[in-house]
Amino acid sequence: MAMMKTSVNLFLILLVVLVLGVVGALTVYYQQNLASLSDGVISTNSTLVTCQNDLYATRQELDTTKLAVSANREDVDKTVSLFEQSQSKLASTEETLKQTQDTLKKTIQTKDAQITDLNYRLSNLTAQNTVLRTQIISLQDEIDDLEDDLDACQG
Repeated sequence: MAMMKTSVNLFLILLVVLVLGVVGALTVYYQQNLASLSDGVISTNSTLVTCQNDLYATRQELDTTKLAVSANREDVDKTVSLFEQSQSKLASTEETLKQTQDTLKKTIQTKDAQITDLNYRLSNLTAQNTVLRTQIISLQDEIDDLEDDLDACQG
């Protein structure tokens, strides 16, 4: 039994050493895995911080773009409003121009009729003037003849 006691004690010591060795190996293994996981968490955390910073920058850029789009939309609305006002003013001006053209056509027709009438009257007056000048010349000749006759009778 002494042998058994010694072997059991030896076996027990070997078993304890083996268990301690396995526990030590597992501890080293888990520490390495924990370090690897810790590095992974740190890397993931770093990536997360970078992504959050990128997201923040993108949100700021989006807000700036929204403001620019809003300002552009206001400018476009103002431009459209001015264009519509200009179109309305143009239509009004075109209508006024058409009315003025119609009035001028009527005035031209009236003036053309007056010119035609005045030309006809001028032609008649010119003919009368010619007739009267002819009569004046004829009467002047007759006066000259009568004065010659009067001079001949007195003379």
